[in-house]
Amino acid sequence: MVSNYQAGDEPVPGSGYRLTGFLGRGGFGEVWKATAPGGTEVAIKILDLSGQGGQKEFRALQLVKRVRNPNLVPVFAFWLKLANGSVLDLPDDELQNAPTRRVPETGPLDETGTVHIDRGQMAARQLVIAMGLADKSLFDRLEECWGQQLEGIPQAELLRYMEDAARAIDYLNSPIHETGARKVSIQHCDIKPRNIMIVGQGAQVCDFGLAQVLGTDHTTSVGMTIPYAAPECLRTGKPSAATDQYSLAVTYYQLRTGTLPFDSETHVGVINAKLDGKHDFSGVSPAEAAVLRRAMSPAPADRFPSAAEMVAALRRAEEGQKEPEPPPRAAGRLLLFVAAIAAAAAFASFYFFRQPPESSLEQARRHRDAGQYEMAIEAYAKVLAGEPLNATALQERAACCEELGRFDEAVEGLTQAIRSLPADSDVLADLYAARARCLDRLDMPGEAAYDRKIAELLEKIEKDPGNHAELNTLAFYLIASPVPNTADAPKALRFAERACELTDWQNALYLDTLAAAHSETGDYEQAVRWMDEAIRLATDEDSRREYEQAKRWYGQKRPYHELMLEPTGDGPIEQ
Repeated sequence: MVSNYQAGDEPVPGSGYRLTGFLGRGGFGEVWKATAPGGTEVAIKILDLSGQGGQKEFRALQLVKRVRNPNLVPVFAFWLKLANGSVLDLPDDELQNAPTRRVPETGPLDETGTVHIDRGQMAARQLVIAMGLADKSLFDRLEECWGQQLEGIPQAELLRYMEDAARAIDYLNSPIHETGARKVSIQHCDIKPRNIMIVGQGAQVCDFGLAQVLGTDHTTSVGMTIPYAAPECLRTGKPSAATDQYSLAVTYYQLRTGTLPFDSETHVGVINAKLDGKHDFSGVSPAEAAVLRRAMSPAPADRFPSAAEMVAALRRAEEGQKEPEPPPRAAGRLLLFVAAIAAAAAFASFYFFRQPPESSLEQARRHRDAGQYEMAIEAYAKVLAGEPLNATALQERAACCEELGRFDEAVEGLTQAIRSLPADSDVLADLYAARARCLDRLDMPGEAAYDRKIAELLEKIEKDPGNHAELNTLAFYLIASPVPNTADAPKALRFAERACELTDWQNALYLDTLAAAHSETGDYEQAVRWMDEAIRLATDEDSRREYEQAKRWYGQKRPYHELMLEPTGDGPIEQ
């Protein structure tokens, strides 16, 4: 954790801000209730700048510190602190690089406790931010409604919050913000219920840790919250002018119904639904569903011109709504469960006892060799009806889909084939290479790059099985893909264990990978055990701090890929 503060402490000596009560903690910092000079109440956020999350928050703060709007949580002041507790005093134009700039650990202090520096030696360690204090987040309000046996926040109340949030989003998104050379628009990039705060009877948007200028080369892929992320961020890591509108639409549906608008509960399933535009709006009226369908279109250009126009359309839907309210959450889930069981039973009765024709595979190959790809795909379907995990049939069917330009089906088949094979299979490299090629055609370069790297490493390891560095890197890539796949975890675990064996279990970095792979398989006890060893073997303070943070994460029974996807641990830190 970044600090050992207690109630009564003054995080920045002489500032007049004094902590009065602890509010929450995340992976990179903590939030306190505090009094400001004059006795007013504020929130104090304290972030660790040694990790990626803290530095990202600082960069975003530099972007939005002069942005003022009644529906944005205000930032009153912030300070950069060294490890010895002294405060950096830098000109405004030098602050951008302060977290990574090195300045003296010790030095002469003035009467305010500030160290004055030349361009120098040691990085800032903490970021302390004084900001507006809210009553609760919209997610807290949703939980209150659940406690009152409501499915979600009452619609009239929710629309009022959505109107406030939309005003904040549209203001950020407007190309009016000064950055020096030009005026720019800003995308928040992490709109969700926990980042919209209730203040009095209104709402304010907070937590700008992922905010960025539209049109820059920066990416949001590490840190974004998958259920709320827009498809364009998943494809390229870059936001569009309508990215925040998409996230607000997901937020509305969740706060209205208590559930997310996706059938799947896995990261891969949710991502696929987003990219294909296959959302589940069954919890709202047809009129609301039509609005949300447009706001959550996979193509940003097909969404509303602004977030305010989306919310205005939702209010019109409310006023004209005649449909009955959706069933209570428990009953709705029971009906879905019964329907799922019935569908599974029908599927099993039709396919499980049905044997494919003996010559189906030969038929499929004859059609494929003759260039009759549609007929080949149908024949392969018969093979897979009896053997759903026939890797050969999956790979050959995917090749036919690729020939027809059906790259999404090819990716799905190749993914199933990869999952079905052991870690030492000699065809894995070919499968990953084929999947990378198809993903490229689907405009998903991030995941395709991972697949290419995995295929390359598999080929190298096949030629040199004793290369422990390649083994460890392969294990890492298998669990760190932008689209995490828990079926890859056992493969990663085997490669990580082999890498550690080859170095006599004395390499802290390899043990870190091994622990991450254990967490992906659900073995958190082993993950914590190996992190203890990594901490013992760490050769520098920064690595030791990162390993200690990972150990705490696994101790909370959380897998590595969630740590990658949301670096603040328990979700964004909020008041």
